[in-house]
Amino acid sequence: ILKKLFFFLIDRKILKKAWKVVFLGKSEFDYIDRLVSDINKVIIHNGQDPNNMEYEFKKITNDQDFVFGFMGRLDIYHKGLDKLLHGFFNYRKNGGKGLLWIIGDGPDRKSLEKMTDSLNLSNAVVFWGQKQGSVKFNLLANMDVFVHTSRFEGFPMALLEACALNKPILISKETNFSDFVEIYS
Repeated sequence: ILKKLFFFLIDRKILKKAWKVVFLGKSEFDYIDRLVSDINKVIIHNGQDPNNMEYEFKKITNDQDFVFGFMGRLDIYHKGLDKLLHGFFNYRKNGGKGLLWIIGDGPDRKSLEKMTDSLNLSNAVVFWGQKQGSVKFNLLANMDVFVHTSRFEGFPMALLEACALNKPILISKETNFSDFVEIYS
């Protein structure tokens, strides 16, 4: 109640006086538009220059391992990581093969590791921790499919990096990326 009151008494006035309000994705834009439509809004997505992704490719897995991967902050609800683990569990339960790599760190890492154990996926899920630079890009390059199951999102840099490396992606609509997939695939 206090947040809503604050929005209507303070934030709304600030938004109306702003010269331009910038959003990363359509879902944010649409959400604010429902609350206050008479402001000057624009969407400016994140970008990624593939030339800034220097790494030396080193094969990590054997050719029989199909690797699904996620990279980002380990926040179960926001990033939909519970959906990712349960989806991977169902895939394996129905005869699917392969591994799930989770690259990143965050407040829910321990909970995700426990969830992985409870689903008997410890032998198929690898938690790499936070990686940067060439190590991160090499891990991403070794994935067969990049998966991002967010419940809400701005415009994820990890998805841009996966696309810059020509990785197939499996995403939720809430990543704000689906329009681009439909246009460019």
